[in-house]
Formats: sequence, C-alpha cells, structure tokens
Amino acid sequence: MIRSPAVSQKARAPQTARLSAFGAGLALLLLVPLCENADAMTQDPPLDRITGQVIGPGAACPQFRLASGETISLSGAYPGLIPGAEHTFSGHWMTRSKCMQGREFRVVPEGE
Repeated sequence: MIRSPAVSQKARAPQTARLSAFGAGLALLLLVPLCENADAMTQDPPLDRITGQVIGPGAACPQFRLASGETISLSGAYPGLIPGAEHTFSGHWMTRSKCMQGREFRVVPEGE
C-alpha cells in the first residue's frame, strides 16, 4: 500500500480546523465564568483577630502566646512589642512560615 503525502495532508486539514474551533469554544466557556467572578477573586479575605501576650524575640520572628495558650510567631507590621504586654492584632494565618517557630500570623496595619 502506497500513501501519497499530499493526500494525507489534505485529509488532515479539515480535522485540524474542527479541533481548533472546538478548542477556542472550550476556552471561551471556561473563561467566561472566571470573568464574571473577577471581583470576588480580587477581594482580600476577611482579617482574623488574635489576642494574647508578647513573649519576646524568637529565632526569626517575635513570639506571641495566644489566649488559648498556643505559642505562635508574628510577622508583618506590628508596633513596638514589649514582652509581657497584652495585644490584639488583625491579620492572616500564613500557609508557609518563614519564622521557624510555630504557626505564623502576619499582622496587617490598622486601617488597611
């Protein structure tokens, strides 16, 4: 059986065009819902609030004891910390910590 290269190229052209049109339609269907939810996706998550006592400096970040007794690390924008002082902070729990000791809570400045 001998195949002609010209015939097989011509036979593939309509199929390729159909696949390209299908791919473009599929991409459009996937992107439209994302565009409609763009506002929800760009909003910052609500801030968490923690209350506790400053322990002092840690290996890389200040140490803080929550009211529950758990010791955590603080990062971000916090005022001058005095060991033993009681504070309430707003911020976010980090999924990856650079602080080396306990979970990391990133403090957000008031008003942001």
